[in-house]
Amino acid sequence: MYENAGVEQLEGARRRMLLGFLDGYVAWQVPQFITRVWGDVLPDWGRGVLAAAMLVGLAGFLFYGWQIVRIQQRAKQDAALGEALNDERVREARYRALVFGFWSVIVYLAGVCLADLVQPLGHTGAWSQLGLVVAASSAIMAFLWFDRETAS
Repeated sequence: MYENAGVEQLEGARRRMLLGFLDGYVAWQVPQFITRVWGDVLPDWGRGVLAAAMLVGLAGFLFYGWQIVRIQQRAKQDAALGEALNDERVREARYRALVFGFWSVIVYLAGVCLADLVQPLGHTGAWSQLGLVVAASSAIMAFLWFDRETAS
C-alpha cells in the first residue's frame, strides 16, 4: 500500500492514521471510563452500547496503529524517505506536542486534585485512566496541529 508512495502522500497518510488512531483510542477508553464510574447506574442497554463503542474503538485503535507501524517500516527501509518524514519541522512539532501533552496532564491532575478536595471523587483507577487519555490525546492533537501549522 505504501511501497510506491512519496513523501507528501506518506505525510498525509500519517496525519490520517494519527487522527484515526486518536479517534479509536478515545472511542475505546472513554466508554470504559464511563462504565467504571457510572456503570452501576447505567441501564443494561446503556452498558451494551458502551461495550459496542469500546469494541469499535479498539478495532480502530488497532487498525490505525498497525497502519502507523507500516508507515514507519517503510520509512526505515528508505533512509532518504525516513529523513524527509522526520525532518526538523516534524521534530519541532513532536517536541512542542510533548510539551503541550505534559502541561495538559499537569492541568488535568491539578483539576482532579482540587475537585477531590471539594467532593471525594472515588474510582481513582478511572480518573487515572482518564489522565492517560488526556495525555495521549492532547499530545497527538497538538502534534497534528503543530505539524499542519508548520507545513504551510
